[in-house]
Amino acid sequence: MKALAGDPIAAERDRGDSTLAIANAAERALGDDPAALRAAIVKAGAQTPPTLLLKIVERVREREGAEPSARRGDWQLARAAAHQALAERGSRIALYDLRESLEHAKSPLPAAFLAPLALIGDVTCLEAISAAHATATDVWMRERLAQMFYTIVERERVTKKRAAAIWAGGAIRPRRAGRAGGAGRKRKAGR
Repeated sequence: MKALAGDPIAAERDRGDSTLAIANAAERALGDDPAALRAAIVKAGAQTPPTLLLKIVERVREREGAEPSARRGDWQLARAAAHQALAERGSRIALYDLRESLEHAKSPLPAAFLAPLALIGDVTCLEAISAAHATATDVWMRERLAQMFYTIVERERVTKKRAAAIWAGGAIRPRRAGRAGGAGRKRKAGR
């Protein structure tokens, strides 16, 4: 076993098997083992075309909705692995899924979603991050969300004023529309 562990031919064969497993999951059937899919993505995600990883993200997200809540977490981790593989390549092809996952999460997302979001998140993700921070009860998650927010702000060169407005907006999201509408009416009345 030790000799095989260092064998480059065996490693290449294993990566090839993982690439085939990813292609099959993207084009044919996901199978019933999210852990095996996740392991394949971790092994061969860097060599997998981004379009196949996007198909994995979309198919797994669909599958999550059909699974009982006890199994959804396993599928989420497989989806997070696909996001990580894309993010490590700088691909934003599935960024919409990360943002929407954060926006629509009824419970905290697995921490595995945070790394790809921090790597490739852009200005469009800031409101979702701020809102998730405002509702998070776990201290560790709140800290990570805040770090991620400011990492994106710095990378995307968002002004301090705009970042502060977005950050504050996450805590009071439902009232935002009313405030903007009220301010607009005051300006018209003063004309």
